[in-house]
Amino acid sequence: MKRIILFLLATAMLFALILPMGVYADESVKILSGAQVKQIFDNSENSVKEVYKASNNKSLPYRLYVPDDYDPNKSYPLVLFFHGAGERGTDNNAQISAGSVMQRLLTETELKRFPCIILAPQCPGDSQWVLSDWGPGVYDHNTMNTPVSPYMVAAEELLDKVIADYSVDQSRLYVTGMSMGGFGTWDIISRNPDKFAAAFPVCGGVDETYLDVLQGFPIWTFHNDGDTIVSSAGTKKAYELLKDAGGIQYTEFKSTAHDAWTAAYSTADLMPWVFTKFASSAVEYPTVENVTFEGPDSVVRGSTLSFTFTAAEGFGVTSMTVGGTKVEIADAKSGKVSVPGYIGGEIEVVVEEFKEEPTTSTPDTPDTPDTNDDTKAEKGGNTTTIIIAVAAVAAVIVIAGAAILLKKKKQ
Repeated sequence: MKRIILFLLATAMLFALILPMGVYADESVKILSGAQVKQIFDNSENSVKEVYKASNNKSLPYRLYVPDDYDPNKSYPLVLFFHGAGERGTDNNAQISAGSVMQRLLTETELKRFPCIILAPQCPGDSQWVLSDWGPGVYDHNTMNTPVSPYMVAAEELLDKVIADYSVDQSRLYVTGMSMGGFGTWDIISRNPDKFAAAFPVCGGVDETYLDVLQGFPIWTFHNDGDTIVSSAGTKKAYELLKDAGGIQYTEFKSTAHDAWTAAYSTADLMPWVFTKFASSAVEYPTVENVTFEGPDSVVRGSTLSFTFTAAEGFGVTSMTVGGTKVEIADAKSGKVSVPGYIGGEIEVVVEEFKEEPTTSTPDTPDTPDTNDDTKAEKGGNTTTIIIAVAAVAAVIVIAGAAILLKKKKQ
């Protein structure tokens, strides 16, 4: 009996060990090591290793991965990655050599499924992506007087440069980061909610005063519940504030360790979730008297915006700009406007009143006899006279000729 009990206990313990491993295997995928990621970056023929000089005079080392079969005639999604505190420096290697999203994105499987451009800037050792204390997991730009990090400003400028230099699909900009980079991820989407299509911050912290602009924004965030380096309090707070609007999901791992990124970036459904998200640009039509507009409330970022306008009677649109770019108006009264590559911006119009010239009526004139008939008759009479005269001359000639012939015959 004891042997049976011991056997059952041993079997139960074995299942307890195997079952969680089986669940983890089903919900995760194999990722690369940091050394493998660095090797891929170093050997990629299109990849870039440079230092960007920002307008604020800050120097920002960065690595840029560009697919080997990059075609400028195609457009590619872009993933912006913010590293953690341990990868700070100026060697331009640490940010790609440790734990990162590149461990997942550069696997053979994901390179085929989701070819993309990856931007990985490196923050120097004496600064941070967000200038706040990490421990609490929350901060407040207002009450804590936390300015925007100058290196975050540089990173945003660098992102715009890459978008301008490469064929980037601006409706598919994604951002992620871990630890200090998780803070950076929350920060950049809070200040640029219309720029990115989705974000997946890992064990980061938030400024809850900024979160209202993220209602409905696609976010998948990760944290260890017992994290002793960066508290999960901020991530949980963000989830509670945003969950009712939809868009956000939160995965919490049971651990007291700080490393949530290995499990997060190994989550099988993560990348399919990310790459199906598209950013939309809201369209706000001007409220002006005597002109109405009809069109969509939003369009996929970077696509063509089409709308129509109609001016009231006696008015016309004489000038229009969309996002600072002048639009040609063919007809001031009404028309269809198409703006390719729309990424947002104000629609401005100039409306003018058209003063129509008064119509002058022609006074009635008394009837006058039509002289055309007389003229025609006169012309007709002249023609007849000429014909008669010609006939008479011809007759005289004929008679004279006949007389001459008769005289000759008598002789």
